[in-house]
Amino acid sequence: MARTKDSRRLAMALISGAGTLYASNAAVAQSSGDDVLQEVVVTATKQAEPLSKVPISIAAFTAETMDRQGVRSIQDIASLTPGLTFSRDTFGGGTDTSISIRGVRSDSGAATTGIYIDDVPIQIRSNVQTSFGSSFPQVFDLERIEVLRGPQGTLFGAGAQGGAVRFITPTPSLTDSSLYARTEIGSTEHGDISYEGGAAVGVPLVDNVLGLRASAWYRREGGFVDRDPANTGAPSGQSFDDVNSSNSTAAEFNQSRSSDESGVLTMRSWMRAADFC
Repeated sequence: MARTKDSRRLAMALISGAGTLYASNAAVAQSSGDDVLQEVVVTATKQAEPLSKVPISIAAFTAETMDRQGVRSIQDIASLTPGLTFSRDTFGGGTDTSISIRGVRSDSGAATTGIYIDDVPIQIRSNVQTSFGSSFPQVFDLERIEVLRGPQGTLFGAGAQGGAVRFITPTPSLTDSSLYARTEIGSTEHGDISYEGGAAVGVPLVDNVLGLRASAWYRREGGFVDRDPANTGAPSGQSFDDVNSSNSTAAEFNQSRSSDESGVLTMRSWMRAADFC
């Protein structure tokens, strides 16, 4: 039996609710008169360019923008991006996902929207006989997300006729230390508690030579739907509360090393998992 979802998010400050912390040893402008509008730099064309100079249709979300707008998943990105459509079917425990850009999609065969973590493709082929779709990184400790409207086959291959979605992870700094943390708690009437917490730390181990960045994050999405036995007249039937709950975990470790011959080499490893009840 589905119960009315009347989500009452409690905005967290320092005491309870949701909060985000940024810290860096970089200099901060002393007054608002010194503030300069920072243009978003993207790598949609395989090189760093200001967003206003890129000759393609693209939407870019920085980490600050996503935190300010409460972006927590690909569903939130889709709701903020014209032309991007995302759906998750309850069949298969929430693993049956579908994404399209500008209405270009395929229910069977090669993907039509490329999904990338940095420059690594993670989209899979569609198969109507299975309940698996492409997986998507959780939105935590990301430098930005780029949505490239297609076709993007020239740079991203045959699986990007509709476009591509790129999740860009931060590169460890060789000179500055940084700290990022985020917490949130919320409740749903007649449902379970939702909460999350995570932190990321970046440090230069050897100035201008070696830098590291590590992060860990966990989110519990409380459910609000109960499942009653099909035969309500059977006294032995078992009921389940909050069956649409989910748990998500993410961890990442990045290392940057400077070399006089090859510039800066960055090695990345990440683990992101989701468990749908």
